[in-house]
Amino acid sequence: MSNEKSQTSSEVKATIEVYLSVSDARSAIAFYEKAFGATVDQLFPAEDGSDRIMHATLKAFGTVFHLSSLFPEYDGGDKMGAPSPDLPGYTTALISLHSARELDTAMSRASAAGGTVTMSAEDHEWGARYGRWTDEEGHRWAFISPRSDSGSVG
Repeated sequence: MSNEKSQTSSEVKATIEVYLSVSDARSAIAFYEKAFGATVDQLFPAEDGSDRIMHATLKAFGTVFHLSSLFPEYDGGDKMGAPSPDLPGYTTALISLHSARELDTAMSRASAAGGTVTMSAEDHEWGARYGRWTDEEGHRWAFISPRSDSGSVG
């Protein structure tokens, strides 16, 4: 057994980023521009001459997320393995905001762009304000912030 101390996940500083596969990447990009105020940082078209997007990086809320068109000819989604949102057990993306006001503003903007609010933003006994919204592609997004009357997510 090694005498080296292994780092725990709480000691490692990293960013976890969302990668979405969508049926129409160009429409999805336009939608996220409207819903989140996202801007395109990188855009790589598919190499097969189709209108599909191999990879796009978008910036929103001071961070980045990624998307691509669906590529069924690759293992279950795209080259990155990102699944379609209609697969059972699909994982929700989480947007963590600094205040209840920021959360309400973000959810209102997303809702105005389309999609469906599936859980209105509310303060919860576990110390957070939380709501959910499903975009037009079926991706489920959760929004979380400190409660309206709290300073931290508990």
